[in-house]
Amino acid sequence: MDILALPADGDSASAEEFPWQVQILQRRRSGYVFVCGGALLGRGRVVTAAHCFGLSRERAVLASPGDFKIVVGKTRLVDPRDNVLISDVSAIAVHPNFVMRATRPAFDVAIVSMKTSLDEFSSLVMYLNCCNRSDVGRLYMKATF
Repeated sequence: MDILALPADGDSASAEEFPWQVQILQRRRSGYVFVCGGALLGRGRVVTAAHCFGLSRERAVLASPGDFKIVVGKTRLVDPRDNVLISDVSAIAVHPNFVMRATRPAFDVAIVSMKTSLDEFSSLVMYLNCCNRSDVGRLYMKATF
């Protein structure tokens, strides 16, 4: 089993422990850089923090989907070989009540739509199984793209 070392005082985890985890990359002058993590909600949707796209609702809703990529199946941040899919982002839906506060953000959630859907799942790639189908459907319907 491949064990990953985590920074700070985290616990080690196997690559298969969090198969819904994705990377969100943002285009910068030097290329694409890691900005946030997210969780797969299905074949082509990701839930993440709204602040990944801007520190205010106004900035977050103006974020250009073309400036972001979703990396699925990657277990090592710097190893270019171990990803399953790199997808462009087609849309970003930020919660309508998102606000950054000095103490902590409120409604800090966004749903991201991937241009490329996943064809298959594995021990390294699986959607987050937290909701029943109708809950996920309502969540998708409220995410206006």
